[in-house]
Amino acid sequence: MQKKVTLTIPEVIGKGEPTDEYPLNWAIYRWIEGDKYDNSIIEETRAVEALAQFINELSSIQISGDGLKAGRKPLRELDEITVKALKESRKEIDVEKALKCWRELLNTEAWDGNPVWIHTDLLKSNLLVNNGSLSAVIDFGSAGIGDPAFDITPAWTVLTSKTREVFKKLVKADDNTWLRAKAYALHQAALIIPYYRETNPDFVNQAKNTIDGML
Repeated sequence: MQKKVTLTIPEVIGKGEPTDEYPLNWAIYRWIEGDKYDNSIIEETRAVEALAQFINELSSIQISGDGLKAGRKPLRELDEITVKALKESRKEIDVEKALKCWRELLNTEAWDGNPVWIHTDLLKSNLLVNNGSLSAVIDFGSAGIGDPAFDITPAWTVLTSKTREVFKKLVKADDNTWLRAKAYALHQAALIIPYYRETNPDFVNQAKNTIDGML
């Protein structure tokens, strides 16, 4: 896949089999230099172009055979858990506005297109910056094939309002895909806040900023 995408991605240099001590497959990856994505240390216009190019390249890779399905359930099936998480985030967000936004997004048409390769977890923690430029994408543990909307969520989870529309044009997202992506970004952020409130406050703050940016 590395030859098909311009950004650096993890390279497996060793694989391990399950044992009694650790009952799962595991791997060792070649080290990739870089810092976690931070809007304050990167030129966002160049970053949005590089990220959009990566998403377009990934989604254009031909699917051979039965690829592993990736992504989350349809929006309607996520309603109950999302509403519960939003209500549990009352200390961090304007919960009434967030609930109103979620209810409006639930009316978005369900995805019925052809699956494409997707990363599904393009958060700041999985984007690496080197010398002020977006240089790598890591953590492909949840990658597979599915709804392209899952890789459009960085419009809210990573980028700021000044480049959001540019990103939409570069990834050629139609209105329904764009709204589904917004809904999934809201869903993901809602789950992060109560779950990581005590253990990862920086992650919670990113999720809060995602929701605030929508509202």
